[in-house]
Amino acid sequence: MFKQHGIEISRRTMSDWMMKCGALFKPLYKRLHEILLSQPVLQADETTLKVINDERHKSYIWVYCSGIDSPDKGTRPQATEFYLNSPS
Repeated sequence: MFKQHGIEISRRTMSDWMMKCGALFKPLYKRLHEILLSQPVLQADETTLKVINDERHKSYIWVYCSGIDSPDKGTRPQATEFYLNSPS
């Protein structure tokens, strides 16, 4: 999107921005994770995906979520968590 507007930003700079954003969001992630683990019922899904152009590497993304199907009829806060496991 930056290139479309004539702005050249290196991949390294964008990567650094993502790392810094991740660090800033860590407290929020931890709180949402606590909410998720406090739920009486969790739903989970595991999906494989390709993130590297090499057939030997397989990555996974897991989605965990709470839902209104829990025994307390959805009176607890709900949360969704995505976890990506990718080979280095």
